[in-house]
Amino acid sequence: MDGPADPRPRLEQTFFADPVLDRVLGMVMALSAEVWVLRERQRRMAIALERAGLASDATPSAEEEAALARERDAFTAALLENLLGRQVSKGAP
Repeated sequence: MDGPADPRPRLEQTFFADPVLDRVLGMVMALSAEVWVLRERQRRMAIALERAGLASDATPSAEEEAALARERDAFTAALLENLLGRQVSKGAP
C-alpha cells in the first residue's frame, strides 16, 4: 500500500553524503523562495505608488510583468549557481 493513507514514513531523498546538507539546502531554498515573494510584492507596491494609486496590489503591464520575470530568472540563476560546483570568486594568486 502506497498513497496518502499510508502511515509508513517515507525515506528522504539524499543528494549529498551527509543528509544534513540536503536538509540545509532545502531550508535555504525555502527561505530563498520567501525572499523572492517579498521582493516581487515590494516591487508591485512600488509600481502602484508610481502610478499615484493607493492600491496595495497593482497589476503590472505586460512590459512590467516581463521585467519581473527577467528579474526572477536572474535571481534563481544566481541562487542555483552554487550547485554547479564551480568556484565563482578567484582565490589568492
